[in-house]
Amino acid sequence: MALVRGIRLVLAAVIAFVVALAALAVPAGAAPARSIDVLGFQDAHEFEPQTWKDGHEYGGIARLATVLAAARAEDPHAITAFGGDQVGGTLFGAVYRGEPFVKAFNELGVDVAGFGQHDFDFGLEHTRHLMGLAQFTWISSNLTVDSQPVSPDGRTAIIERGGVKVGFLSLSGDMDTTIVGDEVDQGDFVASARSAAAELQAGGAEVIIALTQIANDEARDVLNAVPAIDAAMTEEASGSSPVRIEYASGERPVVSPAADYGTVVRFRASLDEAGAVSVVPTILPVSENVAADPAWSEVQVRYAAEMDAKLSEEVGAAAQDLSRPELGRIVAQAYCEYAGTDFGWQNGGGIRAELPAGRLTKRSVLSVLPFGNGLISITTTGAHMKDALEQAIESDPNGNRGFPRTAGLFYDVDLDKPAGERVSNLRDEAGRPLDPAASYTLALTQYVKRGGDGVVAFKDDALIKDQATIDADAFADYITRHGTIDVLPETPGSEPTPTPTPSPTPTGEPTTPAPSASPTPAPSSAAPTAAPTSPGEGAPSGDPRPAPGLPVTGGQLLGLLGVAALLILGGAAAIILVRRRSGSIGHDN
Repeated sequence: MALVRGIRLVLAAVIAFVVALAALAVPAGAAPARSIDVLGFQDAHEFEPQTWKDGHEYGGIARLATVLAAARAEDPHAITAFGGDQVGGTLFGAVYRGEPFVKAFNELGVDVAGFGQHDFDFGLEHTRHLMGLAQFTWISSNLTVDSQPVSPDGRTAIIERGGVKVGFLSLSGDMDTTIVGDEVDQGDFVASARSAAAELQAGGAEVIIALTQIANDEARDVLNAVPAIDAAMTEEASGSSPVRIEYASGERPVVSPAADYGTVVRFRASLDEAGAVSVVPTILPVSENVAADPAWSEVQVRYAAEMDAKLSEEVGAAAQDLSRPELGRIVAQAYCEYAGTDFGWQNGGGIRAELPAGRLTKRSVLSVLPFGNGLISITTTGAHMKDALEQAIESDPNGNRGFPRTAGLFYDVDLDKPAGERVSNLRDEAGRPLDPAASYTLALTQYVKRGGDGVVAFKDDALIKDQATIDADAFADYITRHGTIDVLPETPGSEPTPTPTPSPTPTGEPTTPAPSASPTPAPSSAAPTAAPTSPGEGAPSGDPRPAPGLPVTGGQLLGLLGVAALLILGGAAAIILVRRRSGSIGHDN
């Protein structure tokens, strides 16, 4: 009996100890620990999967449907967010201008979306038309028109699911690369995010996610400046680029998903009893290893058949494979001939595909020029031409964005010289130097004329003809008239050597980022960064980066106390048993 009585006394003492400490661990009125999943994706330009340079397929609306359904089965309260870019930039976008994606997002249960610059490819009125079709909330925290939010849905959104209020803000960049650059004002990222986060906090948001179409480092700077934001999704680094997972101060994830909605990012936000937030990102690949949803596969096939019917008409042929720089010069020549001007100008970033040798169709034309930019002609001067060339090269010396592809106009370029001093010896096709004060005629797109890519030298030049046609029609006319197109002479020294971008290795397994080499970051405004992560690569599931310095939660403390109690109880029982066997505990009298 003494043995039993001793065990009972020890157990009672341990229970009392645990209960007392538990009362101290959980403050009065504290909420229970909670969590919510936010499923984010972006860069949706084609309904069908896209084949990357690694030979594997990514994206596709039918596979996206499967991935979203599986993630929602795990968390029925999950919120679905689209980061932006779903209107133009591709052949599918040129034909359908975003409507199929807006309708698909309605059916797939997208809850909130942000804007990318390509969502304005066909003008502000068309973007407003798409907003009217959307059944989800479409927000922008830094885009305004006449000082008012570009979207009637406002600057921010709060969605409550599973007992958690999640706030969303949206930041868009590169609006100078759109045809609405002079209509839509792009606000400062940090100032806009700080104001939006304050608005969300005032509305009771417990978790704040930033949906951005800005670079990864820019988004990280925003989070470092605005501690209220718990996580961010950013623009992909480039086409076929790996996923990037980095961290802002406080171990807050900044994730750049795969292009072509090749991944869904699951942000799992957890709140402890005190309301402290931690967010763990997991990468869910939308790859060829994912089974396509049958119903959405039928939709993909239907759109593909429609496009084939519309775009199969033959327009001519290519004598050899044509690169984007080579096509840029051919397109500029097409503008020049169509408008009857001295020179033609095409920005490098507007050429969206290469062409193989052989038969060319309307599909070929629209794959190269999918934006539907209006072709215009202007009168300019030799001085303005020199300024415009400098500005265009400065926008991207690597050959994209505003980098100039010209027809009838030749010049020398030294990319090693400082900006503003790289262009010299401007001359026409006959070798005659351009007179800075003389007038010349130029065919170009409305996008360039309005200052796209920071090329502002032509903004005040006089129009000769406003939108005689669109760029793709002028290019198609050129191919038809010439029958076969071939490489044209290039400006000496103007072509940079591109740096190859590594391609991801597909897999069907969701991943979380691997932990950094140092689990406790040094105190600074910049946080440690993780290496690029391919759509299917990464560490096993779990929190890869525990936030240092956070207090132990009540639930965690109770677990520790429980373990301690078991150890105490076991030790006490062992002592009593040993003493019982040694005879130090006798029978009751």
